[in-house]
Amino acid sequence: MEREFGGYSPEAFTSTPESKPDVSSQDAEEQSPREQDPEEASEVVMVPYESLPHEEQQRVTDRVIDKMRSVLRDIPDYALFASTAMYLNGKRLKALRDPGAGELLKVAPGDLDIAVGSMESLKRIRERLSNVPGVFFDHDGRFKQLPSGEAQVLAGSIIVPTEKGDVKYDFEFFNENKIVPDEVRRNRAQVDGVYTLNLEGLQKQYLNNLELEGRVDRLTEQRMKALQQHPRIRSEIFSRAMSEEVATLLASMDLAASDAKEFYALQDQIDATEEGPDRQALISRRAIALTGLKTKLPKRIKSVETVARLRGRTE
Repeated sequence: MEREFGGYSPEAFTSTPESKPDVSSQDAEEQSPREQDPEEASEVVMVPYESLPHEEQQRVTDRVIDKMRSVLRDIPDYALFASTAMYLNGKRLKALRDPGAGELLKVAPGDLDIAVGSMESLKRIRERLSNVPGVFFDHDGRFKQLPSGEAQVLAGSIIVPTEKGDVKYDFEFFNENKIVPDEVRRNRAQVDGVYTLNLEGLQKQYLNNLELEGRVDRLTEQRMKALQQHPRIRSEIFSRAMSEEVATLLASMDLAASDAKEFYALQDQIDATEEGPDRQALISRRAIALTGLKTKLPKRIKSVETVARLRGRTE
């Protein structure tokens, strides 16, 4: 029997009345709704979402959507996107008895991405989430800006109990996201009581992903080339003394010595890893180290092809 959602002690998952902030009145950079890491809660067995059977993954995703439904009530300008939108479109097509539903229902989201049209809505969402048992915020609930200079992001996770243990399910809410701008976000449909991008919106979103991540890939290649070709960067960043030439080169790429160290460590792992999911994950981490943004180009291309094929059949 599964435990009830949020079936934990108040000490583990909720703020006390004295310490709980009034997020409606505090500035984004000052308030801290919850500070405890969910993985540090006592006597909690955490299990990775990826380790669950596919049907259980779907149940976990559905329970998160159930919780978000009340959080998003009367918020007028949001839409779920990316893998969760793919999954919900699969449920919509299944209700219509469309044979393409099965392809989308194979998607196991594992996290939740939501585009929001205004900071006012983002603040209301943060206030409501702060009252949901099992919710934890990253960065103490402060809004963070993406390295690309756009989108304010509210990030965190929600704990979902299962028979095997507790699953940490991440979420991110984006305001002014170039991947899902207003004209894309309006291509939405209601599924299971929440608004999600429809197939047209998903196709536009993934094309935007490809454009952005193509630029990130090119920037990554440029910085990789500079770091690999310079004869002294690697030796100097691991020593206590760094020449002005190396320091200037790193500064010109907006990289700290720690970023360069992480790049070299990741590149060594990539060179020693065969092609497959593990290698792709390392490549994504390398892009983050060098640019602050991750890329998943092979996955994006496949998503664009899948959505385009389904749109061609359903329209």
